Amino acid sequence: MRRSIITRRTLIAAVMLALVAGCEDQRFDHEPPPGLGSLVVDNLTGTSLEVFIDRAAPEQVRAWRHRIWDMTPGIHRLVIRDGDDGRFYSGDADIVEGRLTIAEVRIPPDRSSLEIIWRMD
Repeated sequence: MRRSIITRRTLIAAVMLALVAGCEDQRFDHEPPPGLGSLVVDNLTGTSLEVFIDRAAPEQVRAWRHRIWDMTPGIHRLVIRDGDDGRFYSGDADIVEGRLTIAEVRIPPDRSSLEIIWRMD
């Protein structure tokens, strides 16, 4: 009985320590250069994407990969197009100095468009 209580307390302590330590995403081991912020496009679609930033020529992000751009802080126009089925997203990305702005790109269950989940790290 006593051993069970100690094991249970150890497990609770380990879970609490993990929660207190934070949930910082270690997949993106990147620090923006001084005076800049970074945009991360995390492709979770299973197909390649074309990414247009501020109307520049598109760059590819392969399936299940991510790509990072260092950018000046401010609002940037972003267009993402699915290379296979013509789905696309268009909108603005807010880039903050010293931070990662992360766009997780997914295809929703109805498969009609691209879905972006925005995070900041």
